[in-house]
Amino acid sequence: EMPEAARRLAAPTAGALPVMADTKKLGRTEIPAYGVDELVERTLKMLPEAQRTAFICAQHARWDLKEQAAARKIKLAAAAAASSAAIPIPGGHSVALVGIQMGLIAEINTILGLTLQETGGHDFFKGFIGILLAQTGGRAACGRALSEALKFVPGLGWAGAAVIGGTIAGALTTIFGNVYLDSVKEYARDEMPLPSQGQLVERMTRMLEARRDHYVQQAGS
Repeated sequence: EMPEAARRLAAPTAGALPVMADTKKLGRTEIPAYGVDELVERTLKMLPEAQRTAFICAQHARWDLKEQAAARKIKLAAAAAASSAAIPIPGGHSVALVGIQMGLIAEINTILGLTLQETGGHDFFKGFIGILLAQTGGRAACGRALSEALKFVPGLGWAGAAVIGGTIAGALTTIFGNVYLDSVKEYARDEMPLPSQGQLVERMTRMLEARRDHYVQQAGS
């Protein structure tokens, strides 16, 4: 009778759910935990759109929601990276790309509840992106070089470079984001601090080597 009484008193009534967060023992009887997943899902549906991401970041019961939120951030970053190819400043594309990828790491860390004191800045990205280009094949590396060169070709210029460079930048950012997510999510679940910059690059490299075709397919390459 208690859940029904709580629903009559609650506002909104749809937010009243019976929940037991931990397994409980009553003598020889063990009652398993229940209701937490449903509570998270119900809360998410009832929250205003602006508060949903913050709630997903704060909760730890539904890791699938965190991974889905991180995947959405990766897609947004890839789209921004593709658009950055059109920046009409020599070197602007590369600078913007690093900024987008650094921002993506910050977004993923926030969603997973991680802190990263020192990534090594540009050196972290240059180290891993170099490995990424080697692992995903010469076509990407050649395309990136051609993209930079086309910006200075009369009659073609920035528009032509953006078509090639944007596709590559988007794909690289997608791969980078997914490899990073897969490399750090176990640390988040176990509430462990992230490894050092060098160890993290090594872990990401091993992850990329082991699942290269999977990551390339995710990027649509």
